[in-house]
Amino acid sequence: MAMGKAALPSRFVDWLIDEFKSRYGITAVKKLNRNPQYNGYGLEFMETSVNVYAETGDNAELSNLAIRPFEYTFKDGSKVEYNSVEQAFQHIKTRYSRSPHALYTAQQIMGEEDPSMIRRIGRSLAGLDTAKWDQISSKLLYYLMLYSFQ
Repeated sequence: MAMGKAALPSRFVDWLIDEFKSRYGITAVKKLNRNPQYNGYGLEFMETSVNVYAETGDNAELSNLAIRPFEYTFKDGSKVEYNSVEQAFQHIKTRYSRSPHALYTAQQIMGEEDPSMIRRIGRSLAGLDTAKWDQISSKLLYYLMLYSFQ
């Protein structure tokens, strides 16, 4: 239960529940605060998921395909400006390729602005070390998403 140090009046909690549902699609329920020091209510948030799918427009602004320029700093201190998370993800993926064409693919990715096309180019990458890439790709995508919103 998400109870803080203070309890809330019932009508305010009802309003908050409606706001969370209408604005964010998050379901919450009103719970009476069991602590006798606090006379009032709190909120309990129900587990929820948000559909993010750029091609249908479902919360497209949250997608890795959304145009959201950001700067990424590598461990060696070098910085690269990306126009989308997808561009960063696919560009970094080229570093895990043993193909002599990986540099050319990286240049194609950086020269393209359409995230769907960037994805297509990245998926055509030859010589990918899938064992290494599979170890880091999910965590990488997570961090790139975080960076893109900072």
